[in-house]
Amino acid sequence: ARGTSPHIPHHAERIAFTPMHISDKFKLEYPGHHTSEESFRTPRYKYPVGFTCIHTWKKQAWRCEILENHGSPLFRVMLDDGSSKPYKSDVSPSDVWRKVATEHHKMKPEEAMSISGISQFGLDLKEVKHAIKDATKEYRRMQEAGDPTLPPPVKKEEGAGRKSPVIAHPQAKPAKRGLGGGGLGARRGLGR
Repeated sequence: ARGTSPHIPHHAERIAFTPMHISDKFKLEYPGHHTSEESFRTPRYKYPVGFTCIHTWKKQAWRCEILENHGSPLFRVMLDDGSSKPYKSDVSPSDVWRKVATEHHKMKPEEAMSISGISQFGLDLKEVKHAIKDATKEYRRMQEAGDPTLPPPVKKEEGAGRKSPVIAHPQAKPAKRGLGGGGLGARRGLGR
């Protein structure tokens, strides 16, 4: 069906990035970049669209991604080898990791509440923060230069509903379908 596969932004292929092994349990595959969309911000964090890392947790390698869906972040986590279902949340990184903990690892919900999605995604690591900052600078430089390979901003098509595009980077595994709107801003009441 039309619009069910991710649209790959051409800029992701043009921003050079070599995956970084930050520790034996964490590899940054692609830093993504910060966007001007308010839905990608909370009072404490900015989420980079296109971000992908591999985090080993409980002896399994997990692929963590921050995608764009309806102009809002979609946090997706799945086993890197593809053997698990993709766990998704348009609420927060912690929400998606709590789903992994309770559904895949059968943790009790009260135990899962202590999981920090920011830490699981590695967004609190100084090396990751630096890589995101550099990639964002390069993306903005390309925008200012009028680079023709940059796609126009994604806008929800009228009547597209759940089939609006999900934006990922070239190494991301395709989504089976996009999730409904609402996103972080609607769920968390930004601006309160």
